[in-house]
Amino acid sequence: MRYEDKSVEYKRIIENKPTAPTVMFSPESIAAMHHIVSKCGEEVGWFGTVDYIGGIYHVGNITIPGQEVNAGTCELTNDGLANLCEDILNEGGDPTKVKFWGHSHHNMGVGPSGQDDKQVKELLDGSDDFFIRAICNKSGLMSVSVYNKTENVIFHHVHWSIDFNIDNKGIISKYDKLIDSNVNELTYNTEYHNSIQLLYSTL
Repeated sequence: MRYEDKSVEYKRIIENKPTAPTVMFSPESIAAMHHIVSKCGEEVGWFGTVDYIGGIYHVGNITIPGQEVNAGTCELTNDGLANLCEDILNEGGDPTKVKFWGHSHHNMGVGPSGQDDKQVKELLDGSDDFFIRAICNKSGLMSVSVYNKTENVIFHHVHWSIDFNIDNKGIISKYDKLIDSNVNELTYNTEYHNSIQLLYSTL
């Protein structure tokens, strides 16, 4: 038997290994998911929009579609899927960015079930680049997976965080305009001004 040196090929594979992505949740999306999981006694699912900016997936605009649930599963209804785009639009989101599916496992662990894997494959069929899945429970645990169709790779248990970055430039621009437009110096005529000065001097 002849042994071949695979070290060069192995090194090439390691060097070309795709970098695990990072998922950022807006404070509003985290708060929404926490409330959904806390309030619902059974499993429950929700969708969200995703913006891919600078190599980071940003999740926002969480909405709950029509569904039928029990302690072990949540099944989307036809009406729920049909109304999803309208719901996203009503919340100020872009339906073409609906690339996030989250659901609760109630008090169980956050590992995927066979039904979860089947569900995400069906959702992935409707996406041309990526889709993100999150599984949460009432203990506050969350597991996030990124399905990258472009690179044909799945990342499980990816790093996620809450995006507390504040758009200071946007705030300054917006409120400087409001200040310049709506805040004006109060002026007095001479007689009124003198009476005010007299009032303060006699207290």
